[in-house]
Amino acid sequence: MIPRVPDGVSWERAPDALLACYLQDPRGGQHVDVPVDGGLGDAGQLRAELGSRQRPPASELPFGLPASYWLDLRDYDPVATAAALDRPMLILQGGRDFQVTAEDDLSRWQAGLGSWADVTIRVHEADNHLFFPGTGPSTPAEYETPQHVDPAVVADIARWLTPDKAAGEDGR
Repeated sequence: MIPRVPDGVSWERAPDALLACYLQDPRGGQHVDVPVDGGLGDAGQLRAELGSRQRPPASELPFGLPASYWLDLRDYDPVATAAALDRPMLILQGGRDFQVTAEDDLSRWQAGLGSWADVTIRVHEADNHLFFPGTGPSTPAEYETPQHVDPAVVADIARWLTPDKAAGEDGR
């Protein structure tokens, strides 16, 4: 017997393969180095190598994970997977996120699930990928400073999970 899947809260998962999201260039097409085996590797080169027949060793790939892991994720479609669950969902997006963007990624969630009555999509404009609030364009350097998740995001999730306790709101 398959257990009941609980309602879901999505913290902005890119609808594309994880590696593609990881290798996205926050600087608009310029050279980007990504962490690979304690060093740095070129994102464009990694994309090309994963697209070739010859697979690079895990030590040359992000997080030291083998090509088979990244290739398995290549065909994963989280929007289609979420649609098949037929469960209420809250999908949150950071407006300043350069990794999972509202323009490229959230638009696919909106197209796939945005008209569903039991799916709520909210953008927190001041937040980056980690839901840390800030101003101006977000950069990877923001992740290095200890911060807390935006209290508005926590409140959003709490309201959505407990709609009967939200004063006058259904939370969904």
